[in-house]
Amino acid sequence: MGDRGLLIRFEGDPSSELTAYLVGMAAKIAAQAGVIDAAPGHRTVLVEGSTETLMEVASKLEDMGPAITPYRGKIHEVPVRYDGPDLSWICEHLELETEEIISLHSRFAFDVHLIGSPGFIYLSEVDERIALPRLDEPRMSVPAGAVGIGGRQTGIYGKSRPGGWRLLGTASNIPDVVPGDKVLFKPA
Repeated sequence: MGDRGLLIRFEGDPSSELTAYLVGMAAKIAAQAGVIDAAPGHRTVLVEGSTETLMEVASKLEDMGPAITPYRGKIHEVPVRYDGPDLSWICEHLELETEEIISLHSRFAFDVHLIGSPGFIYLSEVDERIALPRLDEPRMSVPAGAVGIGGRQTGIYGKSRPGGWRLLGTASNIPDVVPGDKVLFKPA
């Protein structure tokens, strides 16, 4: 990461427990003098600061572990109009009625795994019955608030941007979330 960043990497698959730990670790590191930012990822924490600050953080990592309090996330209810441009294709492809797809997509809260660029909210896996292939060719522009599925993962486009996920609907608001929070879609 050069002389301005330290990447702390964890082994294993992403999970809600690991995310809670990483968010807690990032908060503890961010509170240290000289740290510019500490951002959690799927299995990482990226720390920004001066070379001296990063060396100090690295030297304290082993002792820091037991003192980290895992983040206890908030639940954000997000109203969604299931009106996406791919909804009819999704119904045909999955051989399911619209109501079944909506029910499977909105029946439980999804974990916020990662906030990507620019503001894309990556959520946990959907029920395997509504897993979808990505588009063969990404759209040049997907509007902010679009809710999509790519493979087994669902997410919300935080800003207008190109994208290749299948679009099911539109969120009426883009929640202000951090990794470790949960999003519960409410059909609007």
